[in-house]
Amino acid sequence: MRLHSFRSRSGALLLPLVFCATACSAEPQAKAAPTPATGKPGADSVVAEGPGFRVTLADVDKEIQGPLAELRDKEYELRKMALDKLTLDKLVDGEAKARGITREALIAAEVEARVPPPAAAEIESLYEQNKARLGNQPKAAVVPQIERYLRQKGAQERMEAFRAELLKKHGLKVTLEPPRTAIPIPATAPSLGPADARVTIVEFTDYQCPFCKRAEQTIQQVLGAYKDKVRLVSLDYPLDFHTRAPYASKSAHCAGEQGKFWELHRNLLLEEGDFSDADIRRRAVALGLDMAKFDACYASDKYEKQIQESLANAAYYGVSSTPTFFINGRKIAGALPFSAFAQVIDEELAR
Repeated sequence: MRLHSFRSRSGALLLPLVFCATACSAEPQAKAAPTPATGKPGADSVVAEGPGFRVTLADVDKEIQGPLAELRDKEYELRKMALDKLTLDKLVDGEAKARGITREALIAAEVEARVPPPAAAEIESLYEQNKARLGNQPKAAVVPQIERYLRQKGAQERMEAFRAELLKKHGLKVTLEPPRTAIPIPATAPSLGPADARVTIVEFTDYQCPFCKRAEQTIQQVLGAYKDKVRLVSLDYPLDFHTRAPYASKSAHCAGEQGKFWELHRNLLLEEGDFSDADIRRRAVALGLDMAKFDACYASDKYEKQIQESLANAAYYGVSSTPTFFINGRKIAGALPFSAFAQVIDEELAR
C-alpha cells in the first residue's frame, strides 16, 4: 500500500489514505478554459458578429456560467492555500526570531513534541473501517502505514492549532475576497430562521445522497450554535442515478403544505429507509400528517416543475455535487465538518 501526500492550506501534510469523498457528484461536465488576465476584454466586448447579430463576452459567459463558477472557486482555493502557507511561514519565522531559536526548533517544540503516539484503539478502529479499501490485508501488514498516517494527521491538526494560537497572538488582516454567487431564492423555497438573518445558508440537497445525510448532523449543529443569526434555505438537487430522490423531494414539499416540511426533511436525511412509496408514506404517518391530503399531493405532479427548475438553476450556478451550500453566496461543497462552516459564518458575521 502506497501513501500519497499533499500540502494542506497551512503547509502541513495531508494523507488521503482512508478518508473517502465528502459529496455525491453528478456526471462530470466539460470545463471552460480561463481567460488570460492580461488583456482580458470587458463583459460587454463583442467577440463575434454575424448578419444582424452580435455576441458579447457576457453572452458567452452566460452559456457556461456553471463551469466558470467552478473555475473561480478553484482559483480562489488555490490562492487561499498559497496565502495560508505564506502567512503561516511568516508567522512561524517571526515567532522563532522572537524566541531566539531556529524555525526547526520551534516546530519541534510546538508541533512534533505535542503529538501523542497513536493509540491502539484508534489504529484498530481505522483498520476496521477501511479493511475493504485496504484490500483486506492482515492488520499487521498495514499497521506501520496507519501509524504513520495518524502521526502525520496529528501533526497537521497540531500545526493548525498552533497557527490559530499565532493568529490570536499577532493578528492577521486578510483582504483576499472569496468568490460569491448570488443564488435567487424562490418565494416557494422552504426556509428556517429569520428572513433578515445576517447569514443565509442555501443548501442543494439530494435525499438519497449519503453525504447529505452526514451533512445534516452538521447543519443541526450550526443551527444550534448560531440560532437567530442564520437562515437556512433548502433547494432540490436530486441526482440522476438516485432514482428515488425526486420522490423524496416531492414528499417533503407535500409535508410542507401541512407545515411539516422541515420535520420530514430531517426524517428523510437522518432515518434509514429505501424511499419507496410505502417507506415515504410510513414516514408521513409517523409525523401525524393528514394522509388524505398528503396522498393526493404525492400522487400529483404539482412540484415537478419546481424541482426541475431547482436542478437547472443549480447547474447554472456551478453545483455539480451534493450537498452544496452557499453561505452568503460563498460555496462549500461536501459534508465538511462544523469548523468549516463556522469559519465562513464567523467571517460573514464579522463583515
